[in-house]
Amino acid sequence: MTSAVPSSFISKTSGQTWGHSPQPTHRSLSTLAISISLLPCDHVGQGYSISCRQATESHAQERPGRLGARAQRVVRRCPCGEAGMGRFVVRGRRRYSDGYSPQRRRLNKMRKATMSVLLLAVTLAVASQAMPLNEALGLFVDEDIMIPYSEDGKAQLEEIIAAFREALGVPDDLNEANEAAVMALSVDPELMDVVNKLAQSYYTLADAFLGEEEAVLRPVYLKGKHWGLKSLRMDPEVAAMESSNGFEAAVAVSTNVAGMYWAAANWLRAAQFNPLEAVFAGVPAKTEAINLRVIELDEAYTHYGSYRALGAFWSGLPSLPAGTYRKNWNRSLSFFCKIVDEPELCSACTDCADYGEVDPSVHEYLENRMFFVEFYLMERGLWQEAHRVVLSVLEDGVGERFPLYNAISIEKAEQFLPQIEAKL
Repeated sequence: MTSAVPSSFISKTSGQTWGHSPQPTHRSLSTLAISISLLPCDHVGQGYSISCRQATESHAQERPGRLGARAQRVVRRCPCGEAGMGRFVVRGRRRYSDGYSPQRRRLNKMRKATMSVLLLAVTLAVASQAMPLNEALGLFVDEDIMIPYSEDGKAQLEEIIAAFREALGVPDDLNEANEAAVMALSVDPELMDVVNKLAQSYYTLADAFLGEEEAVLRPVYLKGKHWGLKSLRMDPEVAAMESSNGFEAAVAVSTNVAGMYWAAANWLRAAQFNPLEAVFAGVPAKTEAINLRVIELDEAYTHYGSYRALGAFWSGLPSLPAGTYRKNWNRSLSFFCKIVDEPELCSACTDCADYGEVDPSVHEYLENRMFFVEFYLMERGLWQEAHRVVLSVLEDGVGERFPLYNAISIEKAEQFLPQIEAKL
C-alpha cells in the first residue's frame, strides 16, 4: 500500500521534494541514507524480508552515511518508482540510485556506445596518419639522424622506424630479433637504402634512448644487426659469395658501406654483454672484416666511425693468454689516433699502425673524443689525459651540426668528470 508523500519530505541535498522527479545526480553514501528514509511505501509480503519503511527505521540506528545490513537486503530491488525515485541498484558494496528511468538509462547506454565508436574511429584515424616515408628519410642528413636528444626525439625515432617497417612490408608479428625470420622476408631490392636506415635507427634507438639493461637493449641491437645483414644479402653477388666461400669472402666483394657498418655496429653492441662468448662464436673476425672493408671503401663514413669502432673493439676484448682476438692496447690506440689529435700519446706508441693525418672535421663530432676517453684512457687509468679531453668536450658544447650525438657526448662527459676527478 502506498501513501502520499508529505510535503515536508524534502531532500537535504537536492532541495527538491520526492514528489517531483529530481534531476539525475550522483549521490554520496550519506545522501543514500537520506534518500532511503524518504521511501513512502511499504512492500511487506512481496518477496522482501522487511518493508522499505522498516529498513528506514533499522538504518536510523546505523552510522550516518552508511547503509544498514537490513536496508541493504531490502532496497536491492524495491519497486518504489511512482515517487520519482527510480529503482535502487547494487554494485559490489556501493549502493546508490542513479535517479534515471529505464528509458533514460537505455538512452545513456546508447550515447556511451556511440562515444566509444567515435573514440575508436579517431584513434584509428590518428594511427593511419603515420609518418610518411619521405618525411622519415628527410630526417637523415648525410649519415646523421637529425633529431634532438629528448623524449620528443625518441618519439620521432620510433615514428621513423614505424615508417620504414611499413614501407618494407614488415608484418606486425615478425620477430626481427630472429635472423632467419628477417632473411625470409621478401623485400624489394630498390628499398635497400630504407633497410640500411632501419638498421641505423634500431642502433640509435638502443644506444641513445633505452638505458643500459641487457634485456632491453640486446633484442633491439639484434634487430639492427639482422637488417644490416639483410641489406648485404640483397646483393646477389654477396649472397652467392657467402654461400660458396663464407661470410668474410662475401664482405670482401660488398660495396654496401652503410649496410656493412650498421650490421657490425649493432652486432658488436649485442655481443658486448658476453665478450668471451662472442670470441668463441667468431664475432670478432666477422666484425673486424666488415670495419676494415668500410675503411677501404669510405673511411670517413659516419665521422670515421669504423676507426672509432675498432679502437673500442681492441680495448674491449677479453684478456686471454693467447689468440688473435684478445685485448690489444696498441691496436686500439692505432685506430683512435686517427680520430683524436693526441700527438704525444700517439707518437709514444712505437708498435702502433699509422693511418695517416687526422682530419680536422673529427673534432666537431664529440663522440670521437668520448670513445677515446671511455674505451682507452679510462680503461688504462690515464686520468690526467682523460680529464683534459673531457674538459675540452665540455668547453666545445653541443653545437648545431650534430644535435643528437653531441648532446649524448656532453651528457657522458658530465657523468665521467666526477669519476675522473676522484682519481686525480
